[in-house]
Amino acid sequence: MKKIKRFVYSVLILLIAGGLYLYYKNPEEFKYNVDKYAYKFFNRYIFEDINAKNNKEDVLKIAVNKEYSASTLYAYYNNLSSDEKLLYEKIYDAIKKYDTEVKLNIKIDSESVEKVYTSILYDHPEDFYLSDTYACSYDNDGYLVLFEIKYNDLINDIEVNKEKFNDAINIVIDNANKLSLDYEKEIYVHDYLSSLITYDSSVSDKTAYGAIINKKSLCTGYSFLYQIIMNKLGIRTYTVFGYAKENHTWNIVELEDGYYNVDLTWDDQEKRTIYKYFNVSDNMIKEDHERNNDSLNNIKCNGEKYLNSYSLLGK
Repeated sequence: MKKIKRFVYSVLILLIAGGLYLYYKNPEEFKYNVDKYAYKFFNRYIFEDINAKNNKEDVLKIAVNKEYSASTLYAYYNNLSSDEKLLYEKIYDAIKKYDTEVKLNIKIDSESVEKVYTSILYDHPEDFYLSDTYACSYDNDGYLVLFEIKYNDLINDIEVNKEKFNDAINIVIDNANKLSLDYEKEIYVHDYLSSLITYDSSVSDKTAYGAIINKKSLCTGYSFLYQIIMNKLGIRTYTVFGYAKENHTWNIVELEDGYYNVDLTWDDQEKRTIYKYFNVSDNMIKEDHERNNDSLNNIKCNGEKYLNSYSLLGK
């Protein structure tokens, strides 16, 4: 028995000595490995800065940003895998600082990278200064090592442009907030934007900024602007992308009894606003609209209380 105790003590002394040696030789690597195994066995970290160490997100394989995962606003983020969520977080943290490069070491294919960046664009349309293009570099082992963020020309005077944008949308929000019901606010925003914006296939600006400041846009600008304003009114709204004679975007809006499709672009006719695509179900819109496979197919639009009611009233 005494021999066993001496053996156990000897092992413990060696482990402690080895740990101290590793700590003094490379404290950052020591912290990283302790945290890695602490999370694996105890589901918690000992050192809280684990994700900042040596860009080793590919080892942890978990997403840790509660700001995104707890929010229903970031529906595209919540549809991603763990690896994709990590990449999303890393890129978006850089975007918030207007950085142009993100150094990485993540084993992820190009298709997933595209899905991640698309998710960022559709979760954060208020970042109108983002380009819809990017570049990335891989090493010989297939690891993504560099992601290059690109911005459009609006980045050049970003604070002034943000102020102009916020002033413009606040006019809509203030007027809509004078109404009582979410449904009334939804109609007001639908009609205001339809009267304000002109669909113009010649413009290259697909941002919410271009839609409300320049008053010309494509479907993406309509959808992104509608999403931003409705969410600021507290009415959960997403942009979905798919196909309707060509690549197209429209919105999903949540009212008290469920979700509805709204296609503001197609309701904005040349001389008047119509309501054919205002609060319609999936069954109704599928006649000429089809969602992309990645575009929130888990959200079903089957609300009934406000189903195309404005159109049926002859409005």
